Amino acid sequence: MIAVRYYILDENRNVIPVDGTEWSVWFEKTDRVVMRTALPSKTISTVFVGIGPNELFETMVFPFSAMNEEWMERTSTWNEALDAHMRGFLYANGISLPE
Repeated sequence: MIAVRYYILDENRNVIPVDGTEWSVWFEKTDRVVMRTALPSKTISTVFVGIGPNELFETMVFPFSAMNEEWMERTSTWNEALDAHMRGFLYANGISLPE
């Protein structure tokens, strides 16, 4: 069984390990949005989740298509989260990324 780990962001956006109590207090009072981009028919949202072993940021494109094609990426650092947001933006606009 993998132990749950909790993290918060400091004022410089560094990931800091904390206990569950400190995380829940921080989680309730903090704006965890890294970036949000609204397009006419979709929204790209990147947030700090702060739970897990490694991937603490999550980027998703909403709404999912009628064919249930969903796009989501999890990352470990603030800068990786910004990069994921850009990839989500490209995806939402139908721009293919090289593999």
